[in-house]
Amino acid sequence: MRIRNLIAAVTLVAAGAVAADPIASFDFETRTGFENWACDGGGVCGLTANEPVTGFAGASLYEHLSWGTGSTQNPFVSGGGNAQDPYSAQSHLNITNFIGAGNSILTNGGWTTINVFTHTNNIITTAGGNLGSVNVNGWFQLTSPVSLSVPGINPLYFDETLNLDAEECPGPNPLGTACDDVFTTTGLEGTFMFYNDGFYSYWISFQFAAGPGAAVIDNGDGTFTIYTTEACSQDGDAGCAAGEPYSAGISTIYTQARIFTVFIPEPGTMLLMGIGALAFGLRRRKM
Repeated sequence: MRIRNLIAAVTLVAAGAVAADPIASFDFETRTGFENWACDGGGVCGLTANEPVTGFAGASLYEHLSWGTGSTQNPFVSGGGNAQDPYSAQSHLNITNFIGAGNSILTNGGWTTINVFTHTNNIITTAGGNLGSVNVNGWFQLTSPVSLSVPGINPLYFDETLNLDAEECPGPNPLGTACDDVFTTTGLEGTFMFYNDGFYSYWISFQFAAGPGAAVIDNGDGTFTIYTTEACSQDGDAGCAAGEPYSAGISTIYTQARIFTVFIPEPGTMLLMGIGALAFGLRRRKM
């Protein structure tokens, strides 16, 4: 009878503490930019940066990075290239940040894009050189109703491939296209708990995701390989064939976050579970 009365009392306590609904969403901002860039082999490759990242204290970060000497024609096809569509632009990387109101992550929802990286791959001359490495300095911040700041620097190493015919490029190619350029970087911040409201613990995770023209490979050692499509390779062959309209290779990579909750059992519920186990043990002893 004593155990029965105690169970009844704890049941009343547990019933009196009703868990609130979890926080529905969290507002966020991102301020991510390029810094400490270098040409391949330490040479000169026309590296320029513009579009400073606003609101980032203590560093000079830029959203746009360009490099290389644009080729006036494609030198990798017979006859000296595609004279129909001469092109002379540099290749470049661009970061899209999410700054200001209106950016939110739904709790227990799907992955939310927090940065967009776009690689525009034009045909550049080998004599002009190319990007070798750059640091991506990122700042992700939850702004409401809970504050959280997640800074991080990811080194990005780049391997530019020439716009050669498919038979002359190394494989295999995860995109199914030829002569993709290759980026190598370290992973993002892992999964961790950032808030506890007494009823739920709140956890955040980050990931890379491939958009159009890109493939992201987890190497299993904390690094990722990212493949981006070459110019004139949408048809699966690298290089602009004679008479083929010129098209820059456009690839998109996303960094994403998601927030999920884990329910925290109420003290009364945990005590009730413990008493239930005790009662079960006493019953077995009587038997």
